[in-house]
Amino acid sequence: MLLQRNTKNVLLALIAGLIFGSIVGKVLSYAFPDSPAKMVVFNEVKIGIPQISLNLLIFGITFSFYFSINIFSVIFALFVIYLLIKL
Repeated sequence: MLLQRNTKNVLLALIAGLIFGSIVGKVLSYAFPDSPAKMVVFNEVKIGIPQISLNLLIFGITFSFYFSINIFSVIFALFVIYLLIKL
């Protein structure tokens, strides 16, 4: 077996699946015309911390962190789980 199934490797594989799925979903969304079906399939849910701004007169800091999850990210994550179970 090439890859050990410890928690770190499983978590990295799931994150990679979510990232690649999000990229595929974003690229495919440009190929389809605007329609209600496109809005359903390519709709993204943003999970994370909203934009926080700190203004200190001399400088300002803005921080935001979120994940954008769509159908393709979930499909790719499930595919990675399936591959990890089969290997």
